[in-house]
Amino acid sequence: MKYKQIILLFLLSFSLIGCLAQKKNAKLDLKIDEKNSLIIKGKILENKNSSKDFYVLLFKETINNNTKVRRLVHFSTHSKAELFQINVNPGTYFLYACQNKENITDKRVGYEFNSKKLILNNETIKKHIIVQMPNLPVLVDEKNILISTTNDYSIFTKFNQIVTTNLNDPIFDRKNASTGLWNPLEFYSKIGGGLYFLEKFSPNKTAILFVHGMSGTPKDFSHIIKNIDKNKYQIIMYYYASGANLYYSVDGLTNSIKKIKEKFKIKKLLVIAHSMGGLVSRGFINNINSTLKIEKYITISTPWNGQKFAAYGGEFASRLVPSFGNMVPGSVFQTNILNKPFAKELKHYLFFGYKGRSSLVLDNSNDGVISLSSQLYSKAQSQADSIFAYDATHSSILKSKEVINQINYILNK
Repeated sequence: MKYKQIILLFLLSFSLIGCLAQKKNAKLDLKIDEKNSLIIKGKILENKNSSKDFYVLLFKETINNNTKVRRLVHFSTHSKAELFQINVNPGTYFLYACQNKENITDKRVGYEFNSKKLILNNETIKKHIIVQMPNLPVLVDEKNILISTTNDYSIFTKFNQIVTTNLNDPIFDRKNASTGLWNPLEFYSKIGGGLYFLEKFSPNKTAILFVHGMSGTPKDFSHIIKNIDKNKYQIIMYYYASGANLYYSVDGLTNSIKKIKEKFKIKKLLVIAHSMGGLVSRGFINNINSTLKIEKYITISTPWNGQKFAAYGGEFASRLVPSFGNMVPGSVFQTNILNKPFAKELKHYLFFGYKGRSSLVLDNSNDGVISLSSQLYSKAQSQADSIFAYDATHSSILKSKEVINQINYILNK
């Protein structure tokens, strides 16, 4: 293992202590498959009909009980036409790519590309593919966040669920959060994720959306939710794989909220987000704020300028955990979400904590996980209506009585 990889693994383990504190014996599966010696190379060509992100998926064909099965082995998001490279084992593969249509309509439509069968062995070490989206879009199956019109690509159909449950549901266990960080594909195929209600929807209540952070679950908000007036507010929680590329998490939230907006005729929404959930929710607000009224937006300990440790591992970091690529300071994702101004009626309340110790990977001023320089990134500050400081760590801030009281004051004023 190269020195950068060793340093990265050390830094990641160190930096995530605050996020994983509730599970003392958490195991991080960081094994790298040394057998991935073959390469699939390709180039995504520009689609003049859409400037939306490209999703690239690679499936491996295997035999299970004499039946051919396609197993998803690679998923990535590309913000522009560009080259890509995927390391794989010998075998038979299919490449699928898709892209949403430029303008959202009542029916979701987009563009999709399917490759021919790719048979890879030592004689075909490099396979070059040109990904060209067709001119005609296709109708998107509402059960699937991806464009996919083919059942072979239905691994994500559990995602985008709308479920009524409670915070003690085993699905919110810390081990599932860990799976979402280190193995997003397993999370989406086995656990699902999506929107979770604590009670049957009531049109007489104001909806509050909660978005958790890295290696988190909706259960992280239990102290805040416990102290919110349930007679006035409808609790909605977004649960997603925090290791997946954040563009995908943003799209998942956007399409999930669009579903319930249409189903329940929701016209107004409040948003509370913690840590990386602030980045996901900000991307979502950029997507939907013209079609849904969001007046109050509370973010807690959000890394508005990313995490320095995410840059140390370079490309290796984003291959290990795709969302790390989004967390590099100055990344395209970080830059884009702050470039779009809020709607006039939206007020952003920025909460940050500063009870952290000096660290090898953080600035001297931090909350134990996120540096103050990132929590108080100048561009985020300039767009906030109010800023609140707390003598709390990255995790304890969610249990602080001062924080809970301030949140209730903001909600009820």
